[in-house]
Amino acid sequence: MKKTFALATLFLTNSTIFSQEKLEQTGKVSLGLQGFELSYEHPFAKTFIWESSLGAGVGMNATKNGVEYNFNIPNVAPFITTGANWMYNFDKRVAKEKDTKNNAANYLGLQTKFSFGNDGSINFQN
Repeated sequence: MKKTFALATLFLTNSTIFSQEKLEQTGKVSLGLQGFELSYEHPFAKTFIWESSLGAGVGMNATKNGVEYNFNIPNVAPFITTGANWMYNFDKRVAKEKDTKNNAANYLGLQTKFSFGNDGSINFQN
């Protein structure tokens, strides 16, 4: 009897761990070769998320002939980003009892980014 109860409890607990039926507010920290970013996701409709971020990344030099990225730690370029994501298959994932933890779903997004870099690195004369 104890084994049956333990297995039933384990099964029921395990199956409800991943059952998130609506989008949730989440924060995240991203760290990579191009810099770091702090983000916050806020649901504003049943299948839409607004994401805002701030961070610092590598610098960039734009010339007439191309673009050059600089990995210069003292001269990082701070930035802010904001955008909206439409989680188009979130409801389907919930119905199929798939993992939706941390707003896991396919999405289409539109994002804008503003960098506070140095204007002196833009040179179209060369």
